[in-house]
Amino acid sequence: NPPPSPPPPSPTPPPPPSPPPPSPPPSPPPSPPPPVIYSKPSPPPPTPLSPPHACTLTAVDVGGPLTCGGTVAGSTVGAPSFFNNPSGEHWYAIHASAGLAHFAIDTEGSNFDTYLRLYRGCPGHGGELVAHDDDGGAGVTSKLTYGEWLDTSVTYYVQVEGYSLAAGSYLLTMSDCTPSPSPPPSPPPSPPPLPPPSPPPPSPPP
Repeated sequence: NPPPSPPPPSPTPPPPPSPPPPSPPPSPPPSPPPPVIYSKPSPPPPTPLSPPHACTLTAVDVGGPLTCGGTVAGSTVGAPSFFNNPSGEHWYAIHASAGLAHFAIDTEGSNFDTYLRLYRGCPGHGGELVAHDDDGGAGVTSKLTYGEWLDTSVTYYVQVEGYSLAAGSYLLTMSDCTPSPSPPPSPPPSPPPLPPPSPPPPSPPP
């Protein structure tokens, strides 16, 4: 009989399992967004006037310059008309002061039915009509208000005339001159946020 076969070799034991990798450190919390600083925007620049050549009116400042808080007197009887209207007219120039945001012009105290127009720039030479009024004052007198940021680079012109064929003596007053509020100062910038603390080092594997 043949000799018995040797027993099979014992299997090699498996290697011990590797230790789990260390957990990654927790992510630092996100930094807060920087504070939003609000400030009053500057007024938009007025539309440029074109062409910018000199203004030629039949009569300007007939009763004297028109200034805030002042009243001038005149008469449109026999006055010419720049636009060939049935009623004669007088013109007054207003040189806008920086920061003026509102004013009113009226003909209260006049003895006829008046009409007012306000132009930014020279009428008939690129200027634009920005306000007008017929009977906004007492009785049949006029009162117009202008509440936008004034353009100091151009001259404003006020036209006083009669409604239809009306003519007579007028009083022209400029009042309610209100400066525009200055924008509030911007707050100082906030300090940069502190960096988050460093995470602790990972624990050594067992």
